Amino acid sequence: MKDDHKPESGEHNDEPNQTRSEDVNLKIGDCYKVNTIFIQEDFDRFAALTGDNNPIHTDPAFSARSRFGKTVAHGMLLYSKICQVLGTKFPGPGTVQLEQDLMFPTPTYVGEQITIYIEVIDYQPEKGEAELLTQVQRPDGSLGLDGRTVVHLPSDKNSNGAAPG
Repeated sequence: MKDDHKPESGEHNDEPNQTRSEDVNLKIGDCYKVNTIFIQEDFDRFAALTGDNNPIHTDPAFSARSRFGKTVAHGMLLYSKICQVLGTKFPGPGTVQLEQDLMFPTPTYVGEQITIYIEVIDYQPEKGEAELLTQVQRPDGSLGLDGRTVVHLPSDKNSNGAAPG
């Protein structure tokens, strides 16, 4: 799997030490994007880890004969990339998800460059929480994953830095 983060104007970069809500300094409209490509080995490793060996994910010959035409990503593999960004890049280390809604409107194919996209749609610094749009965008503009999450941003003012749950 290859990740390729390309900052754009007004977009957050890979800045370390974004661990406390008062340090994150989010505002509505802030976003983070990173491009990645899943290869068949990624699908196979995820299947081995989870036990989800559905041949639409793991068997290129089977998938070629299916309505998909080639292997497709596990939905939870896509979601795991969202989680990686949330907990390590944007908002950053220590972020805890409180809620997550997601759908998988279209398949995401092996070898397809996708964009992991996170955008702040609501921010409540007094609660140390933010609501974020979470998406996996495909090259044609369609969505492989479309969701939203509410996250808690750790803070020295909120339970000595400990997140709920």
